[in-house]
Amino acid sequence: MERLLFLFAAGGLGTIGRYAIATWVQRTASTDFPWGILAANSIGSFAFGLLYSLAEEHDLLTGELRIAVLVGFLGAFTTFSTFAFDTSQLIRDDRYIWAASNMVLNNAIGLSLVFLGIWIGRLQAS
Repeated sequence: MERLLFLFAAGGLGTIGRYAIATWVQRTASTDFPWGILAANSIGSFAFGLLYSLAEEHDLLTGELRIAVLVGFLGAFTTFSTFAFDTSQLIRDDRYIWAASNMVLNNAIGLSLVFLGIWIGRLQAS
């Protein structure tokens, strides 16, 4: 039961964090391209890679905390479903270049930042 409460709390915080960052970035960008979700996914991907690596290499997080942070907080913070929905809306609105850009950027930046986070986390083990 404690694990579920940690997940619930961490997921709520991740949701609030994603909303705050995505809203701020989107307002700042003032464009139809979903830069806010790209920012949240990018930050979350980097954080996931870094924290996972630090947890693996240094036993930085206990099992319970690792699940709460990686699954709860970052699972709610990074938003593939929102990314997919935003892309579908761009396609619906015949904005194919924006839709393709959104797909390529989210995947390329997300994967790159996960690997960067893992790499930085492993450097700390050396």
